Amino acid sequence: MKNLFKNKACFYLLLSLIAVLCVVSCSKDPDVTGDPESSAQPSNAKSLTYIGFSAQNNPSMSGSSSLFVMNGTYYVTVPLGVPLTSLKATFTVSPGATVSVNNKPITSGTTALDYSGVVEVKVTAENKTSTVYYVLVKNGIPELDAKIFDFMKKYDIPGISVSIGHREKLVYSEGFGYAKTTTREPMRRNYMLRLASCSKPMTSICVMRLVSEGKIKLTDRPFSPDGILSAKYPSNGFEDITIQSLLEHTSGIAQQFDPMFDSPTKSMSQEQTIRYVLDNFSVSSAVGSKHSYSNFGFCVLGRIIEEASGKSYEAFLKETIADAIGRNTPRIGSTGEANRFQNETVYYSQSGTNGYGNNMQRLDSCGGLIATTGDLIRLSFSLDGMAGYPDIMSPETYGLMTKASAARSTYSKGWRVNHSFFPSAAYHTGNLAGTATMWVSNYNNATHCAILCNSRSYISGFDDALYVLMRDVLKYTDWSKYQDIYNK
Repeated sequence: MKNLFKNKACFYLLLSLIAVLCVVSCSKDPDVTGDPESSAQPSNAKSLTYIGFSAQNNPSMSGSSSLFVMNGTYYVTVPLGVPLTSLKATFTVSPGATVSVNNKPITSGTTALDYSGVVEVKVTAENKTSTVYYVLVKNGIPELDAKIFDFMKKYDIPGISVSIGHREKLVYSEGFGYAKTTTREPMRRNYMLRLASCSKPMTSICVMRLVSEGKIKLTDRPFSPDGILSAKYPSNGFEDITIQSLLEHTSGIAQQFDPMFDSPTKSMSQEQTIRYVLDNFSVSSAVGSKHSYSNFGFCVLGRIIEEASGKSYEAFLKETIADAIGRNTPRIGSTGEANRFQNETVYYSQSGTNGYGNNMQRLDSCGGLIATTGDLIRLSFSLDGMAGYPDIMSPETYGLMTKASAARSTYSKGWRVNHSFFPSAAYHTGNLAGTATMWVSNYNNATHCAILCNSRSYISGFDDALYVLMRDVLKYTDWSKYQDIYNK
């Protein structure tokens, strides 16, 4: 019995020793006790989950900012009028991570920096690895900007320019996204973009000026034996076409294809294209009786302008419009990315199209112009009949220009009219590969808006979505309470 007791005592002593050893051994596991002799592996977490600016940290702000993340860029909108050159940002990053902006360490909510351009925000994890994020801050109206950013994201538009005018005040003018993505060149409100078919109202304005000066009449027949183009383009069967029918797309020309964009004429000069159409097309309906949208008709109008004015289309355009609004645009756009003008955006193609496949000089009067959105608003002011901004035509001439044609109630002379979204306005839209545009003038006889995009989508519903965006922008708020940017 004594030996048995001794064996049991030894057995229990052995068990106790094993238990102690287990406790000691387990206590060295850093996941259990955090022994000061050991530490966890440094975290590699380096996410940027939020960046913004608050009125609490930035006394110049009357409200908070908004954030939109798209294609790797964090877009932040701060209220209109807030200087961007000295702002204190609030960051939310992974636990334990640190932040630097343009390689300068900062403290969230404390360090004031210049956010007037694209900045690189580097988030460095505990293990010293890091990730760079790009942040682009702009002035704007957060709720309105969100609609524009949503549109850009859904349809993959790199950059948009938007300007709004109300009672001859420029109340909103901002660029969104990038003018050039590879260099992260921000879109600014002074950047020029293609107008595409929003060039047609410009051509109409030039024609109406020549009409008001008595140099041409809307009833003139340019291809008739004594017509303004007859010496250069003698024709057979096109003699009844009038200048008015060209403006209203009711010339009756049976377009077998679009001579300005399709083969075999796409590579031809303007003169060769006109000659080809006169030799190979025909008139299939009475002049003025049927609406058939024609880019070619506006190419012809450009040549009429040149013959009647004795100047190039661009020179007369500048005399009529650019000089009147005190700007260097509208003007004919560049052909090829390498030739883009200073402050002209790059154009981004989608669905296999070629954004640089058109000769803009050749398209001049039908779709080859560029301008800033602010320039389009200035031009709207010069057409609105109000006393504050000098008008470039009489109310009677403007009324004649924007009167709906007999053949189509929704088109006048180079302008679209009578849309249910903006029934009192004259407007136009435009599309090229790499370009989508819309310009509305005299909405409710007071408000104007221009939206120019440096890409266009071929997703079903894109064109309708641009109309909806324009409607929402125009109706967003009472624009009369906003200050005039021009005065700044």
